[in-house]
Amino acid sequence: LCEIAKRLKDMNIDSFSTYRMGGDEFAVVIESSDVDAEEAKKHIHSVFDTPVLNANNVSSLSTSIGVAHYPSDSDNVDFLISIA
Repeated sequence: LCEIAKRLKDMNIDSFSTYRMGGDEFAVVIESSDVDAEEAKKHIHSVFDTPVLNANNVSSLSTSIGVAHYPSDSDNVDFLISIA
């Protein structure tokens, strides 16, 4: 989880904010309508292409990404999270 959080933080894109939702779930909020959601998804997937190296173990990471748009999909944060 620390490596995942580090990789998300290291994306260092001004319009992105990252939040740990719980367990191994994170939310990335894109705070600009100028950012293309599909391009953002590709970028986030690419951040996790490199395996994690722990002591003598190599672990692959996988991502599952959903997208919801405010306010066109909803103006309720909980609902946006549920449909993303």
